[in-house]
Amino acid sequence: MIKRLSNLLANKVGSELNRDQEDIEVYSYALEVIIGAVIKGVVFLTVGLLLGILPEFILVMAVFGIMRTVIGGTHFQCYTKCLFSTLVMILMIIWVADFLPTSIKGIAFISALLFSTSIYWILKYAPAVWNKDKKGYQDYKKTYIFPKIVSIAWIMITGGLFYYVSPLHGYLSLLSGTFASLLITSTSFKIISHLDMRLLVNNQERKEA
Repeated sequence: MIKRLSNLLANKVGSELNRDQEDIEVYSYALEVIIGAVIKGVVFLTVGLLLGILPEFILVMAVFGIMRTVIGGTHFQCYTKCLFSTLVMILMIIWVADFLPTSIKGIAFISALLFSTSIYWILKYAPAVWNKDKKGYQDYKKTYIFPKIVSIAWIMITGGLFYYVSPLHGYLSLLSGTFASLLITSTSFKIISHLDMRLLVNNQERKEA
């Protein structure tokens, strides 16, 4: 639906501006990304508002979204799957954060464990993007330093949230960045690719039945 809408709008804009097909395809892709992001934002904010956890939703969305954009990672091929899985992840992060220890020793131990693991994944894989034409990850060396800068900022912001706001907000930032880092690993790629394939097969079987 989003693809069809973006194509329709891109063709309309392209015809009015007298653009060629290549420009129209660029417009279509840009519109698809924008429309998809707007729908995600509206859905997530609505769910957060209805559940009474809107500030937590916004924090998780911001940290996860920024980290994901910068370091890359694996995506579901279907927008609906991506939307649903991200919503489940946000809810799970908020739920788990409530059960984590609030003592200084507990915070220090969990932070050290998750920060070190995330930084290891980022140093090893980032910036990585799943390339559908070639199975595997494609590194963009021109932007190699940017994920490291964002990672340092993430650590500092998370530490500030722990110290100045609350353990809950610190954990939300910590878990969001960790999940984003997890999705650039080869294991995540294999799992998501397998789920994508299984869901595709199941959909085809339903249509044939």
